[in-house]
Amino acid sequence: MAEVKTLRLQLKYVKAYLFTCNQSVAEDLRKRVWPKDYMLDRIHLYSVVDLLQVTSGQLQQHLKKVVKHATKHVYKCQLCSQKGFLCEVCNSPNPIYPFETDSTVRCDRCKAVYHAKCRTENRPCPKCTRRDLRRSQFRTAEDTSPDFAFPV
Repeated sequence: MAEVKTLRLQLKYVKAYLFTCNQSVAEDLRKRVWPKDYMLDRIHLYSVVDLLQVTSGQLQQHLKKVVKHATKHVYKCQLCSQKGFLCEVCNSPNPIYPFETDSTVRCDRCKAVYHAKCRTENRPCPKCTRRDLRRSQFRTAEDTSPDFAFPV
């Protein structure tokens, strides 16, 4: 069941890439999961048939094929491959993607993606840290700005 959950999470992440590509690519993904199109969005929703296919291994095999096909498209497509993330911790020039769940982690707050080995629990998210700093600087600037209200 854990493997199916991971595959469905990967499918959800890769869907975001394919659905912003050509319409034919999105339609191809829909056809590959049809009639189980709920699998693209709702990773915790299962039909009784799905649960039976989990025990037999059929669902895992089907999802692996769909995820493999979809990720292959992202890596080869000029448009999709440009939507990868760069790890801000190690500054590697190679793009990483959220559907690479074995080697990446995604920040719960800002959704940025990092290498799993780079982003540990004791290291805060660089993007969130930057945002928090900007917010605090903005609040400080607001507090110290003169009041331009006109006297009545």
